[in-house]
Amino acid sequence: MIGSTSSQWPTSRDFVAAIQLPALCFTSPELQSARPAVDRLGMPLVASGQFAYVFKLKRARDGAALAVRCFRGFLGDRDQRYQAITAHLRAHRVPALADCEYQPEGMIVGGRAFPILVMEWIEGPTLDVYIEEKLNRPDVLRHLADQWLDLIATLRASGAAHGDLQHGNIIVQNGRLRAVDLDGMFVPALAHLTAPELGHQHYQHPRRNARFFNAALDNFSSIVVYLSLISLAERPSLWAAHHDENLIFTRQDFASPGQSPLLAEIKDLGPDHRVLAGLLAEYAGADPDQAPSVIDLVAPRTLAEAPAPLDIAAANRTREASETEIPIWLGRASPVNAIVQHVKDLPFTVPNNQFVSLFTAPGATTTRWAYITLVAMGDAANFAVGSVFLLILMFPALSVLLLALGVPTYVAHTLAMLIYLLICSGVGLYSALNEAPGPAAPAQFPASTALQPPVFSIGQVSGPVPTLAPPVHVVYQPPNPMSGPLLVASAAQPVYHQLWCPAAGRIAAYNQLTFRSPAEARAAGYRQCRKCHP
Repeated sequence: MIGSTSSQWPTSRDFVAAIQLPALCFTSPELQSARPAVDRLGMPLVASGQFAYVFKLKRARDGAALAVRCFRGFLGDRDQRYQAITAHLRAHRVPALADCEYQPEGMIVGGRAFPILVMEWIEGPTLDVYIEEKLNRPDVLRHLADQWLDLIATLRASGAAHGDLQHGNIIVQNGRLRAVDLDGMFVPALAHLTAPELGHQHYQHPRRNARFFNAALDNFSSIVVYLSLISLAERPSLWAAHHDENLIFTRQDFASPGQSPLLAEIKDLGPDHRVLAGLLAEYAGADPDQAPSVIDLVAPRTLAEAPAPLDIAAANRTREASETEIPIWLGRASPVNAIVQHVKDLPFTVPNNQFVSLFTAPGATTTRWAYITLVAMGDAANFAVGSVFLLILMFPALSVLLLALGVPTYVAHTLAMLIYLLICSGVGLYSALNEAPGPAAPAQFPASTALQPPVFSIGQVSGPVPTLAPPVHVVYQPPNPMSGPLLVASAAQPVYHQLWCPAAGRIAAYNQLTFRSPAEARAAGYRQCRKCHP
């Protein structure tokens, strides 16, 4: 892995820029074909945590959602920990935990490889958001308490511990509790190490330290969450009085349990509450490894004995936008764009008088002027749709100006609209003229020269140019001037150039990619440079 210190690590902006081109930034074929979820501005959705940025991607083959965790910096022995965690979860299926795969060199950012964690995307609100929505439903909160016992029991049966059970790491998925963020997880293969983090202070034992790292890691927090749930089911007013960056308990309640008004109030709710509140106060004053698990104190019921309420779903609040919600000028696919791209992909013939239909079959040829006509129509239509705001501002102003000059009303409105359409047509024609290639010139090479593709060196292995993603640790070799015309692109920008283009000269050597044809560049997700028109 390259990049061993936090100063060499990508920023959130670097990750956001890279993930917009999955075919280039990921080394896994499954992720290369995935699409990032975006907001209504067309930007990738990202959630920022203490140790990682989390992106949502949709897998191409089945549309399943994946979570990609891009780490914020170098965390020492993370490789060893995540490889052990992944192996343990494959051997011991824990339904409450998301499936995950650690990829030590899974993402290319700025020409360097960085680790990522690919996980099942778990859709739903966090525990605190769900509780607030269902606060007036004691049956739902008791169901959550039963689900909590089931989660703790399955974790314990696998011999693992999560390490940071708290409201932000618990997702309520259709009434079921799922745990995310496995950075501090314990598995038996890591028993010789210390804890990488100490967890949320309002859920952990007040004496917890890094040396306490074993299968009993979740015992204290399991009691805290369970007692919070059954107490809120009995007295919802506790939420308004005690909730902040917690459920209801804070670290101060554990540090001085005898002086905690919350523990005293909970003891008055009922016999079960009194026993658990007393035990929580007792174990808070002992060593962390002496606290039992909540399933040692409460007999978990089976799901058949604890049926879920019929309406346990919560409102799904998300910034994710569907493709229909993204404006065309921010990149959403449109029929006009599809037709224009189809025309751009057609091979050219020697100019003649033949005109090609807008719906020319794939593989047909077209002429330069047919190309210019069709692309101008498409670009003009795209400009008209994407610049409605210009019409809204310009049309009344032109109409008022023409009316002030004495032009009749209907003539003024007609002229204003014609001027607007002429502007759109001019923009489309200018764009088409800039993009249309000229007649192809024959390559001037000796007849004996064989055209060879450029070669990349991947570690100790050499081979032809990859068609999609840049390989890990790419070492660029300048092309042989006798090897034929090449196209140059940057791994960080989706544009390909001719070799003589000034933009090509500004691409750093370690970031350079080459292609043998425009079709190969487009297959890799690149578009044509508007200046050199390769």
